[in-house]
Amino acid sequence: MIFRKKIRRFCQHIETHPFIPDRNRGGDIEFVYVGKAIRSCNIQGFVFYGLAVGTVVQLLCYAFTSPVRIKTIFDPITNMTTIKQTRALPFNCKLPFDTAQSPYFEIVSVTGTILGGSYGFSIGSMDAIICGIMCHIRAQLLILKECLRTFVERAVYLMKEDTKLSEFDSKMLETISKNVDDIVEIPSILQKYVRIAICQIIEHHQKVINLAKDTDDVFSLLMLTQFLFSLGILCFMLFQLSLTPVRSFHFFGMTCYLFLMLFQLYLYCYRGNEIIIHSHNITDEIFGSSWFLADVSTQKLLLTMMTRACRPIRMTAGKFVYLSLEAFMSIVRGSGSYFMVLKNTNAPRTD
Repeated sequence: MIFRKKIRRFCQHIETHPFIPDRNRGGDIEFVYVGKAIRSCNIQGFVFYGLAVGTVVQLLCYAFTSPVRIKTIFDPITNMTTIKQTRALPFNCKLPFDTAQSPYFEIVSVTGTILGGSYGFSIGSMDAIICGIMCHIRAQLLILKECLRTFVERAVYLMKEDTKLSEFDSKMLETISKNVDDIVEIPSILQKYVRIAICQIIEHHQKVINLAKDTDDVFSLLMLTQFLFSLGILCFMLFQLSLTPVRSFHFFGMTCYLFLMLFQLYLYCYRGNEIIIHSHNITDEIFGSSWFLADVSTQKLLLTMMTRACRPIRMTAGKFVYLSLEAFMSIVRGSGSYFMVLKNTNAPRTD
């Protein structure tokens, strides 16, 4: 319940200013960035659901196609041996009735498959929410870059909205708006609004940093748990695949599950890597902006923002590992190393 409240608070927070797109701040491109973040979140959710469905459907097909097995049970108290028919279920479980007979077998198999798929959907939804917040942080960093390119236009808009302009000032602003790339000096009357626009950008940047910090504080332990379990699961899945016949339902299901785990880890690491790159590139964007047109006090504000951007935003797994593509490759290499140890340990001896 507490976790759900935190997620709801995050979703409500990113729908407030300055996170909502504003045409008068960075242009229509802000809606494009946010739209791409939403589409990326939806696509990764559908891919995860597809792999989850493939995994549970394979288990159902394996259960229906597996033959009936004869199991011999010896009771030491009565000194009697009984023969019992058993059939493989999609998921191993103990039930108070005989599941080898119809229609109990079919009911239990279908019900277990539906419950397993629902559990996979809930995990996929949680991953989509976490990665969706990370996609939104990336979109906000892209919006910040666009704001740094267009802070002069933003200052012109603020001046038009704030004061009653004379005819001369209106013509001056119109000329500046049409020739932003060619101006070599900003009039003193406009410098005030340039400073306001830069202060809004700095405030936006700080709120993005705080949003990333809050996200990391809430979800870092969950991501650390995911990393640790995924490392072991990938290792054992590779070992099981090496022992499973290729042309079997079981091999197909294990392959889907392996790709599902790799896809889940890759999403976390890829989104974290994108945040690191774009947050660090803000320094280049500030340097490439029209900072020389602002007055000295405003330039000092931009220098402060550049100094802070030199320390990029990083998402972590339990404050131990940064979410990056390097971390993903380390996990894959570690799983491969553990797989080779297991395979060599269980290999038949050749004396």
